[in-house]
Formats: sequence, structure tokens, C-alpha cells
Amino acid sequence: MDQLDHDLQKLPKNITSDNVADVAEELADLVANDAELDDQNLDNIIDVLTNIVNVSDPSEEVTKSVVMLVDDILNSTVGDSSAEISASVPEAPNQIQRALESQIAALQTQPGNTTIEQANVAVRAVKVPLDSVRHGRLVFETVSSSDDGNTLGTNSTNIRTGEAPNLEEAEAAISFQLPLDILDNFEGNQAIPISFVVYQNSKLFPSTILADVSRNDDELQRVVASRIISATVEGFPINNLPSTHPVELYFAIEQESDDNTAKLTNIQCVFWDNDASNGLGDWSDEGCERNHSSDGRVICHCYHLTNFAVILDRFGGSESYILDVASKVGCAISIICLMVTLFTYITNRDLRTKPPLQIFIGFCTSLLSVYVLFLFGIERTKPQNGCIAVSVLLHYFTLSTILWMAVESFTMYINFVRVMDRIHISKLMLKASLVAWGIPAVIVVVIVIADIGQYRNTDHCFINIDYAFYFTQVLLLGLTVSINAYVFVRVMYVLTFGRFNPRTTRKEMTERKRKEIKKRVQNALAISSVLGLTWVFGLLSLTHKDAALTFQILFCICNSLQGLFVFVMFCVLNQEVRKIWSNYYCCKGTRDISQMLGLSFSDATTGKTGTSLVEDTKADMASSQM
Repeated sequence: MDQLDHDLQKLPKNITSDNVADVAEELADLVANDAELDDQNLDNIIDVLTNIVNVSDPSEEVTKSVVMLVDDILNSTVGDSSAEISASVPEAPNQIQRALESQIAALQTQPGNTTIEQANVAVRAVKVPLDSVRHGRLVFETVSSSDDGNTLGTNSTNIRTGEAPNLEEAEAAISFQLPLDILDNFEGNQAIPISFVVYQNSKLFPSTILADVSRNDDELQRVVASRIISATVEGFPINNLPSTHPVELYFAIEQESDDNTAKLTNIQCVFWDNDASNGLGDWSDEGCERNHSSDGRVICHCYHLTNFAVILDRFGGSESYILDVASKVGCAISIICLMVTLFTYITNRDLRTKPPLQIFIGFCTSLLSVYVLFLFGIERTKPQNGCIAVSVLLHYFTLSTILWMAVESFTMYINFVRVMDRIHISKLMLKASLVAWGIPAVIVVVIVIADIGQYRNTDHCFINIDYAFYFTQVLLLGLTVSINAYVFVRVMYVLTFGRFNPRTTRKEMTERKRKEIKKRVQNALAISSVLGLTWVFGLLSLTHKDAALTFQILFCICNSLQGLFVFVMFCVLNQEVRKIWSNYYCCKGTRDISQMLGLSFSDATTGKTGTSLVEDTKADMASSQM
């Protein structure tokens, strides 16, 4: 038995209203003088604390001693952990919470208002006049009383009526309007007893759910990233509030980790459910939802009163930092490659006037826009209107890129699968542009008008992972990838096993032209496949937390190589483009590029564009019918 346990044993076993104030003060003093508590200490402290609150003494003196005791426990090291109450005493956090709530409820039976503010916990017990909240909202907010924002302390809480929280200063705030069925229990200008509690850290809220996520992934930590705030109308539990009058919560979340390299994602609004985990309590999002964010604050809507907080994923440290840097370097390389590709095709008349290559130019333009916006805009969350603009444009060009690939697949199907039907589409580029540029514009405009909040995000400047994301981008991506796969199977079947018409034998179609067509199909399919896989991996990294690192690595690789891949396939390994470079841009030695890469492409396989290929194929077919 250590000294603290010895001193605790000396405290009176029979605590009554006559000695409760003295015992509470002495207990608080004992714990304040001991920075480290073991499990036995904690058990003995809780036993005495429980006996104190069971007296139900309504004095401010006893309440202050209880609050100071809780503050000292939050400020101490318990067992082997300074982060939370020791796992070997799993019921301790819930017992301490309930003891504090019971003491505050006893305090509220007496008239007057009480404010008790410590470094790690603050309590405001007030009697609010009925008239002041009958038609307005009650606001409780906490501000930082230290330069680093890591403590509460004196003057760290404010209470207002009929106003919104001061979002510039508040670290956490709660705003709510009392329902009529609660107000009907009070008459005239009778005072309503309302209690507020705010915790600086989550030591009293050890979560099995968060621990399991962190335990299963060394790089991922799911953590409480805000102060914990609660409100209670004493004697009147508030649940199932209407959607038109939710409890509004405002939180300033932790923006950076200790090493300044971790990424914070998957922000979620939660409350503490005392009945979860077999009565030990845990975080739950039932009845709470993340609404919007404003000026770096997360705004939550909940439909009951209890303890609230924000939890999020903190991903990695140095590894995620390296992945982030690699992704940005890859995007920069892709931007350079796509700019060179577009400059080559747009400045050469022979290349830019052929419909298949015009589709390719449209695809490259859209993809380049995605890269530029991603690299230079996705992390610029301030100012908010600028971030919304980036989100809208990034969503638009992403949808446009997907649709350009759908257009390319369609034209490929017409040219290679339905070639005998002699299908001619007038004004092909006009119609293709209306599809690839027009449909995304309609989708984005509808979302902006219906719910611009879908583009409002404090994590990054991109559409929220919500219904609009799934019903537009994910659905469109799935359809496009499915179409591309179908076209690939049909085209490869025709080229490998099928015949263009019954009178055309395999020998009559020269091996040179067969290789030419196969090469073009493989090029287009490669771009389509890479595009689809890129966004599939990105989506999976968001929805499968257990394999987030793997999918993020794949996402990074695909993005890094996509622009480079387009450049290599359609410029470096294209004989016509190399000849243009040699003749017009004085790029000596470009004819040997393929040899430098260890590849060889003959004139037969790289010397013609997609349009000439189709025309030559049709000519051969026509000659075979004569």
C-alpha cells in the first residue's frame, strides 16, 4: 500500500451531510498532490467519490471539490497510460462521469448560478428564465484560455441566448432550442435548470471502437479530435428532437498531428452512449450527423442532449507524408507530359483535324485540368468560397474525363465492331462534345442549385463522400468501366477470332494491318483501364479502412503514371509524332527513342493514325468483296 492509499484509508467511512464538505475537500487535495495513480488508488478514490455524491449535498463547495477532483484525475497518469484511464479498471471512467453528473444534479436543486472552471473540465450550472428561451436558442461555448489551446481555465466558457456562437474564438459550442413539451412543464417566467460540462481531453471516454481501428492498422489512428461538450436540462431528458430544430454543435478540430505529417480524414460527429459496450460506454453516431463546416469548424446536428465530440482518422506519419509527396510529384510529371502531348497534337494540323484524335485531345484536356486542380487546389480549403469553386471544377472535369473515355469507347465500337453496318454519325465531334462537356455541366449545376453543401468541405476541396458523389461520379465511373470492358471483349473477339465479313478470310487481312488495329485498340483500352482503376482505388481507400494504405499506394501509382503513360503511348512510341518532332521541332535523335526504351515499332505498327486505320480497313474489306 502506497502513501496515497494509506491516506485514503484514513478518510471517514461514514460520510454524511455534516462532514461531506470536509471529506470532499480533503480527497481533492490528496489527489492533487499525486501525479501518478495506480489501479488500486483509482478504485479507492472512486469508492470515496461515490459515497460523497450519494449524500446529494447541493452546496457549491462540495461541487467545486468534486470538479477539482475530476480535473486532477484527468491531469494525472493512471496505470501505464497518460492518455486514458487504465484499461485494467474499465468501469472507472463511466463511474467518474456519473458521479460528476449526480453532483451537478444535486447542485441544481438550489437557486442561483454556478461556474467552476479548471484546466481539464469546466461546469456551468445555470437557471435560465423561461421567457429568454421560449422563442430562441440557448448557446454555450468554450474558448481557449491559453496560448496553445490545450487547457480550459478561468473565463473559458460563455452562455448566450438568441445568438449564434462566436466561431472565431470558440473551441467548442452547443446551441439548442428547448422543445415545447419541455417548456410546458414551467409556468410564467420560472427558471429552467440547465447544466453544461466541457472536458478538455477524452480520458474519461475510452473507446473500444476507436482502439480496435487503431490496433488493426499501424498507420491509422481513430481519435477524438475535439473538446467534449454536454448539456442537460435537469429532470427532463431530451430525445428525438424534430429535424427542423436539432441541437447544433460547433467544434474546432485538431488540424495537425505532433509530427505535422499525418493526414486527418473521415470526420464524424458522435455522442457518448453510456449503455454501449456492456454498460462501459462508447461513441456512437446514432442521432447525429455532420452538417457543414465554416471557417475550419465542424458543424454537427444531433437530435438529443448528452456528451458530444468529433472523431476522425489520423493516417500515418512519415509513410503517409512520403505517399503524399510521391502523389504530388506524379501529378506534376503527368501535367508536364500532358502539356507536351496536347501541344504536339494541337499545333499539327494533320493530327488535330482527325475525329478520333480530336476525341483524344478532349480527353487529355479534361485530364490535364483534373491534375492541375488536384495539385494546386485540393488542399486550399481557405477561403471557403474558393475551396467550393475548386470542388465544383474538380468534380466537373473528373466527370468530363470519364465521359470522354465513354465517347472513345463508343466510337471504337462503331469503327471496329459495327464496321460492316457502314454507320456514319454526322457532326460526331459536336455530339461528342455535348456529351463529354455538357452532361457534367448539367450535373454540377443541379447539385449546386439543390445542395451546394455537397461541395463544402474542410478536409479538402472536393465533393463530399455523400449521395451526390455516389449517384454521379461512382455510378458514372462504374458504367464507363463496364462499357469499356464490353467494347474491349467485342473488339478483341472480332480482331482475334472473328471476320469482318464472310468473304474475307484471315489470310486476306494482312498481318500488318491486324497488328495495327490491335495496337490502337490496346492503346485506347490501356488509357480507359488506367482511368477506371485510378478512381476505383481512390474510392476503395475511403470505404475500406482496413486496407486504406494499400489502396492509397495503388491510387498514387496509377495517378503518377497515367499522364506519363499517355505521353509514351501517343507521342514517344508514335512514329508520326516522332517524325513531326524531328521535322518541326528539331528534336534530333527522336527516331531512336524507341530503341532507348528497349522497344521496337515498325512502320507497319506505328505509322498511321486511328482514322487512317479505319479507312484502310474498310478499303480492304471493300476490295475483298469485289
